[in-house]
Amino acid sequence: MKHAVIRIHLEAQSEGGYTVTSPDVPDLITEGETLEQCMARAREVAELLYDSYKKHGDSMPDVFLHALPQLKTFDTHIEVHLRPPLPNRQA
Repeated sequence: MKHAVIRIHLEAQSEGGYTVTSPDVPDLITEGETLEQCMARAREVAELLYDSYKKHGDSMPDVFLHALPQLKTFDTHIEVHLRPPLPNRQA
């Protein structure tokens, strides 16, 4: 099995949740309420698109053509929730 690393772009929506697109896979668009849901849905859509491109003989995005047999290292981003500092308690 080969692996592709696909960049995704999440845009917060005013009504909540996110819209997900990819500069690497122009046909990829999905939505999700949480970052985790967005990533899972983006992965699912990317896999479905890959299968569809193969089945129909459509032109494939380069990111699929240069997939690797095994991922060794790659960069990613994570969201970190920063809580306000706790108030100092003085006796």
